[in-house]
Amino acid sequence: MAENELDVIRRLKRGEWKRDELTALYDQYRDRYRVLLHLIQHPRFPDAFALHILSRLYSVDLLMVIRNTRTNPFVRKRAEIEFKIRYPRIPLGEKITLLRTAPGSLLLHFIDESDPRVIQTILGNPNCTEEILLRFINRPGDRSAFYQAIDATDRHRSVAVSRAIALDPEAPVKILLKIIPFVGLAELTRMAGDETLHQIVRGRVREHLESKRNARR
Repeated sequence: MAENELDVIRRLKRGEWKRDELTALYDQYRDRYRVLLHLIQHPRFPDAFALHILSRLYSVDLLMVIRNTRTNPFVRKRAEIEFKIRYPRIPLGEKITLLRTAPGSLLLHFIDESDPRVIQTILGNPNCTEEILLRFINRPGDRSAFYQAIDATDRHRSVAVSRAIALDPEAPVKILLKIIPFVGLAELTRMAGDETLHQIVRGRVREHLESKRNARR
């Protein structure tokens, strides 16, 4: 008599399992979604069977697989690829919900995102690292949506991020004015003499440098 699904899932979460035992479980419960979802997250579950399951998972469960550090790293990486493939077909609201808690490794796949609402969600994700921000700033093409999104955050306060923004010829005046207090002295000095920058920005930089000099007296 087949076990109750919940009993199978509980057993999967405890004790030692051999690969052939997991394969046998897959053969027995290959049509039971919840069992498959937990099987694929077992570190010893065979890769070949895991790949067959990935395409059947709901996006929210695919994200669960990606986030679970216990899952086989190869399976997690393939799950990221599967998520990226289906991403264009996911409704905007669901994208925002999913990306709020996505791990940094997955966020890196969406540096080319152009919707300010999605970018805002990525920037608000606690897993959004400096590396991800720098890739947004240095990506080719139009970066206006990124600057629109970062303007509503405090992510520009990082020294590395503020310096990258200062070096971006497409950075808007509004953002350049916001980063002035967080840019290093050498970069501020360069900005003060950079005639390609808007005169308002150069003027504000000079004022800031002057106030710093006065503060040291």
